[in-house]
Amino acid sequence: MAIKILRKGLPVLGKVKIGGLNYEKPFKGKSDGLTHYPPMKWDHFKIFTTEKDQKGAPVLDGGIMEQLGEKPTELDIVLPFDDPELCFRTELGYYRGGTRYCFGDGEKAFRLEVRGKNGNLPIYGERKPHLPCGETCEDLVSRRCKPSGTLSFLLKQQPFVGGVYVFRTHGWRSVANIQESINAILMVTRGLLAWIPLKLSVQMEMVQPKDGGAAQLAPIVKLFFPGSPIELLGERKKLLEIQGPLQAEIKRLEAGLVNQPAPEPTAEEAAEIEEEFYPENAVAPTAAPGNGDGGFLDTAGGEAPPEPEPPPAKSAETRKESTRRAAQRSAEPKVAPAQDEPPPLDDGDLF
Repeated sequence: MAIKILRKGLPVLGKVKIGGLNYEKPFKGKSDGLTHYPPMKWDHFKIFTTEKDQKGAPVLDGGIMEQLGEKPTELDIVLPFDDPELCFRTELGYYRGGTRYCFGDGEKAFRLEVRGKNGNLPIYGERKPHLPCGETCEDLVSRRCKPSGTLSFLLKQQPFVGGVYVFRTHGWRSVANIQESINAILMVTRGLLAWIPLKLSVQMEMVQPKDGGAAQLAPIVKLFFPGSPIELLGERKKLLEIQGPLQAEIKRLEAGLVNQPAPEPTAEEAAEIEEEFYPENAVAPTAAPGNGDGGFLDTAGGEAPPEPEPPPAKSAETRKESTRRAAQRSAEPKVAPAQDEPPPLDDGDLF
């Protein structure tokens, strides 16, 4: 007898990312006074474990990264299921106040009821149906709501079997690329998706912001089979020879997972998603708004902006007090001053 209330699915062994939070440039939020970190993005993949360091930053998977090289732009992967929705979960999502405030499929949505405020933080109640959802929703039009896609897969370099790696994107183009590639592969294989050798790639492409303005470079993620349609059919034939007698059982097992709702992110996960992908929605604005794939390209280094210098001393007593304050500041953690709320920025991965 199995426990019916256990979570169904595959454990997450690590995360594949093309962006994150810049923990080298902390700053204080203007509205809450807490330490926050600006988002950034990269032109290559980084593989992280599920662990975090003392700053709260994810820990790089050194073993896998050593095999992949310094800046990998392609990964060898296989998907664990034939059902595309189990491999790539998508939704429209609106994160604010450190929570998954609203989510939907473009036709119907479910939103948390706001019952009041505790200081600057909203107090949420139950989740209720919300309309409209999709192109007529003001939150989607204003980009407070964004597409969300989570791809689950096995890496060729992972040291053992017992879970999956996940890649999360909130960029329109990356979500569409992955979904359309899965559909194209299924068209050739006639329903087989699991255990076909695939490539996940990231490339820098010029994209046009939705509201006009200069085109900008953004990392775009694609999924593809590295071969011809005939070679893909050959992979299908090999899989059927192995799985043929088990296809009915495989479909039965996957059917038990399809109707499972996507797990609700924990408070910690929701806060991380909001800071990285929805900085313009955060209660405490971040140093720079991000795009759907995790912030701005990390093309420049440098320290956080220095604090303002005290005014020149006018007397011996004032000089003494200034020296005392300077010593006190040098002993404190270097945190950039509070930021003004940035203007909304177009998702650099819109088109």
